[in-house]
Amino acid sequence: MVRYSYIRVPGLLRMIEAGGIRVIVTIAKGAPLRITTISILVSPKRTFAVGFIPSSSNSYFFAVWVHKSSNKTVIFNGSDTYWPATATICDLSSDGKLLMDNANSYIVADDGIHPHLVLILCLTFVGVTKTYGQEHFNVLDFKAVGDGDTDDTEAFQNAWDKTCGSTGARSTMIVPADKTFLVMPTIFQGPCKPTSVHVQGLRVHQCNDTVVSGLSFADSPQTHLTIYGCQGFNVTWLNITAPQTSPNTDGIHVQASQHVKIQDTVIGTGDDCISIGDRVHDIVIERITCGPGHGVSVGSLGKGRRDVLVDEIHVSYVQMFNTTNGARIKTWQGATGSASRISFEHINVTNVKNPIVIDQYYCDSDDECPIKEKAVHISNVTFAYLTGTSKTKTAVTLNCSQTVPCTGVHLKNVNLTAVSSPNDTKVSCINVHGDTSGYVYPTIACLH
Repeated sequence: MVRYSYIRVPGLLRMIEAGGIRVIVTIAKGAPLRITTISILVSPKRTFAVGFIPSSSNSYFFAVWVHKSSNKTVIFNGSDTYWPATATICDLSSDGKLLMDNANSYIVADDGIHPHLVLILCLTFVGVTKTYGQEHFNVLDFKAVGDGDTDDTEAFQNAWDKTCGSTGARSTMIVPADKTFLVMPTIFQGPCKPTSVHVQGLRVHQCNDTVVSGLSFADSPQTHLTIYGCQGFNVTWLNITAPQTSPNTDGIHVQASQHVKIQDTVIGTGDDCISIGDRVHDIVIERITCGPGHGVSVGSLGKGRRDVLVDEIHVSYVQMFNTTNGARIKTWQGATGSASRISFEHINVTNVKNPIVIDQYYCDSDDECPIKEKAVHISNVTFAYLTGTSKTKTAVTLNCSQTVPCTGVHLKNVNLTAVSSPNDTKVSCINVHGDTSGYVYPTIACLH
């Protein structure tokens, strides 16, 4: 079997399913590529890559990236039969077949150097000959109570079964926001007949060994997914969207939790793509696409002069586009405690206003926040392999407390350039103790 590796490029990959049949993309007569993660699949010799890019809520572009390739014919497989790439447009029918509009194979030329799209094919979730309506299933209609004491597990399961079994193109399971539901450990299992599952907002409270996967969240008035008081929590393959101008619409917020993994997820909102609150330990965030939004933030921590305890936060392989911030740590004055062993690695930013930020003077009040002596101690922080462009001239801001300075801050192989002045990118920092290694631009001369 041919093995394929994974790399990050500016593109999004999506698993496409129609009528329970997974799309398989095959290159020539090699092994099938199963589209399962937000990554780009690369050929063994790295001569080409393939991936899916969402173009709307119900359709995707298939893309082929080629670099100095020899002649290659791209072959598709939507069922058990090989299909040559013979179309500029094709539809994915509900039986898994690819329907193409002409009969000419697509061959990549020897001298083709295409860093972006070479071939684009539009794939829709269901066949073009079928039209379905929308259905809604409210858990209250299935005898859920929502008082926080009554066991509503059966009602939720029955509502899910109806939602999953609906013949509509999009069916919604409604959980009212003004109630608290007690649901015992259960599995909302597919495959489902509808081709999309939509969630507006979800709060998971004190759940252990939990998986949330394959959902789409849209337009929540507050945080889309809140993980609170949980241990052993895995998040994968989510798609979270909200208007760029909507405040407090964090994608995912983690608080008072341990051993959490957030992977292979696309987030674009009006606030933090992912935010880490107080009392958290061992959080892994990787293979995330973020934008628009406020980046990935540890904090804000210590509001109300609380004692903070945050450690082992590791963020890696993140793509950020047009965000306000990139990799950020933010704490309020007057608090105590610590935030330590935090790493941001292998992150690419494009047109990000503040790519790297540590701010111990964070204040989102309309009134000016008075200076306080106490502060959360930020220590053992690593920014490594961060590359890309800054929307502002200052690409790195390390603003630490005079009385409780940041310690053990390490920057390694960082290359950030301002869009407006690539050769004159700036750094702003105060009260920071640490070092650099490898190539670091802009130069961090203010580290002690």
